[in-house]
Amino acid sequence: MEIYRVFDWDEEKITGKSLGSPLYIPRERQGKGRHDIPDNDGVFYGSLNGVSAISEALHPYINLKITDKIFHFENGLVQSIAKITLDNVKLIDLTNAKDLLKLNISPQDVATLDRRTTQKISYNIYNLGVDGFKWYSALETQWTNLTLYESRIKNKLKLKRENIKPLSLNLAEVQQACKHLGVITSI
Repeated sequence: MEIYRVFDWDEEKITGKSLGSPLYIPRERQGKGRHDIPDNDGVFYGSLNGVSAISEALHPYINLKITDKIFHFENGLVQSIAKITLDNVKLIDLTNAKDLLKLNISPQDVATLDRRTTQKISYNIYNLGVDGFKWYSALETQWTNLTLYESRIKNKLKLKRENIKPLSLNLAEVQQACKHLGVITSI
């Protein structure tokens, strides 16, 4: 399976688990995210669609004008997208009515903004022993996002340097995400 992830890239880091690496999970900052369960495990967020991953990063700019400057940070990191290969994983599919019914999860609870609800779902799925779960994006229900548990997937992720692209308003996926979200660009 190919997944996409937007992250803050230090171009000298391809592998590893430190800030600037595509595989870095910011455990120290987790706790307020949609599916964070910091007392149990780190959470690795991704998407099955590059535009979805970029949209998740750009959604704070809805109806605002942006330039390429938003992708570059004072610490030298550049917001980028990586295509990562993930194989041999067991996932619950919260886009599937049968899985929702089996787990007694209401469809409207999957992408609610109520973090207590979504974190409880993540905690309950974590306790099933699976690697993570699929869920539909709150930005576009046709997009499938992934919540993966760090300890269970860290050795299953494969990445090649050529599958990392710095974000830019010239990148087709960024243009599609901006159009979908109503983000105004300088192009």
